[in-house]
Amino acid sequence: MYLLIGSDADAVCRSVARALRERGREPFIDDNPTLAPFPRSRLEGVLVCQQGAPVPASPAADRQSAAARLEARAALLAMLWALECPVVNRTRADLWYRARRSLVEWHSVLRRHDLAPAAGQITNSVAAARRFASAWHGHAIYRPLSSRARYPLDSEAQWQEFARVLMHLPGCLIEPLAPPRIFASLIDATVYWSECPSIDSAERERVESGLRQLGKTLDVSVLELELGLRPSSHDSHPAVASACLDLSLDLGRYAVPDQQMMVDDILRLLQATH
Repeated sequence: MYLLIGSDADAVCRSVARALRERGREPFIDDNPTLAPFPRSRLEGVLVCQQGAPVPASPAADRQSAAARLEARAALLAMLWALECPVVNRTRADLWYRARRSLVEWHSVLRRHDLAPAAGQITNSVAAARRFASAWHGHAIYRPLSSRARYPLDSEAQWQEFARVLMHLPGCLIEPLAPPRIFASLIDATVYWSECPSIDSAERERVESGLRQLGKTLDVSVLELELGLRPSSHDSHPAVASACLDLSLDLGRYAVPDQQMMVDDILRLLQATH
């Protein structure tokens, strides 16, 4: 039996489960299997599609229920490290609870692996935010610290709305990058690209090499990097800049033939022998 930690809403979970069934294997999908016991002795492999960050409780949620969920996530991490079967994307505790971080928090590790990050700043000061955006003629991208949403700051009305946000909580700004949004995913040692823009071979090689080394540093087999193109006025910088790092991937961003190869790569990791 194979445990897929995630949900049916996740395309990776669905695709891997379908591929396992086609091979006569039994997949079990659950976002927290410690709350739904299963026979661990039958486990042949585990895929972690969803990390262990606690889900915010609703205002009406019972505090004891929230505490129980946190304890269950901690127990799940301990269980994953105790298993002897292959576990794909088992993370250290610091990544387990904070897998999704702002770009600024990833800056140092991205630079260390030659994955030139877009400029960024976390601030609760409108004046500091304006100074940051002045490098791009007053333009910037606002990314909330708690979500993957993004909001352009191009007009005075947008800046005024952002100022109201900063009255209550800090925000993360990143430099505006030119479209299209580009995604590069690492699965084991293979890098898949969502698009084929006009990036020269040296840039591609730099990104792919950096992703492989980053995977080793973080001790994960699957990750996805979002990139953007710097405007031509920034010729002194690499043409491609990292905009977001995630320890999960979105299959829908990739060509259908690549999706099948990505699933096959994950299956090979799941069925690897020690």
